[in-house]
Amino acid sequence: MITSMTGYGRAENLQGEMNCVLEIRSVNHRFLDLSLRVPKRYQVLGDFIKKNIKKNFSRGSFDISLTFDVGENGNEQSLKPNLALARQYLQSVETLKKELNLEGQVSLDSILSMKDILCYDKDEESVETLMEILEPTLHQTMEALKQMRAAEGEALFTEISQRIGTIREKLENIKKEQPKILEAYRDRLSEQIKRLAGEINIDPGRIAQEAAIFAERADVSEETLRLQSHLDQFTKHLKDGGTVGRKLDFILQEMNRETNTLSSKVPDHSCSNEAIEIKCELEKIREQVQNVE
Repeated sequence: MITSMTGYGRAENLQGEMNCVLEIRSVNHRFLDLSLRVPKRYQVLGDFIKKNIKKNFSRGSFDISLTFDVGENGNEQSLKPNLALARQYLQSVETLKKELNLEGQVSLDSILSMKDILCYDKDEESVETLMEILEPTLHQTMEALKQMRAAEGEALFTEISQRIGTIREKLENIKKEQPKILEAYRDRLSEQIKRLAGEINIDPGRIAQEAAIFAERADVSEETLRLQSHLDQFTKHLKDGGTVGRKLDFILQEMNRETNTLSSKVPDHSCSNEAIEIKCELEKIREQVQNVE
């Protein structure tokens, strides 16, 4: 069964005070495009997510968001002095006094007013701990995403199959009308010649020759045969499923080409309308196929 490139998956996993939340949205794209929002300090987790996405999906534009929420008792913060920075400030002040021959002392208030002298020290979770939370969360998220893409793909399959059935019906109507069109042309040609010639006898062979020339110009048997073959190929790939979006798109281009030729050759009004209807159905299918993985 075919799958859609449109889907959404979300999962969260709580371990102790740490809650991992992962969301993945996907839409159609010619290739595999990943947009990832992960805290900078956890870039290795982002690489892990990308690697797994590439293993499980072949096409689509993915928007991925990963967050870690800590409970009230987790990762408590403590206020600490930045002694190394304070020493650098004092050394810089002494250098200024010496080089510029200045007087004065540095007070505690002056040091405390300097930026980043006092800072919060926060105990960070290790990457190993975060990975233990992330792995099951990622698996659940991808499964939810796969299920939605599969459901969307099933709906696409149903709609596309119905439109393929409509095209087959229109094509059969054109094939059935071909002998009638030729016969009607022969009759019209004979009547016109008789009306113009009056009592003059016209060679029936000449009429048959003109009718044969017309039949050759209006013959669409080759186009209908190729279009039928393309429809069979398209249906086979549709049923086989997998990553067939590009194949379906290529076959659609070929079907459009045959339909355009067919439309230009059929002289009958009803057949011309049938050809236009086929083109309309192909355009609607093309829009749907853009979302097939």
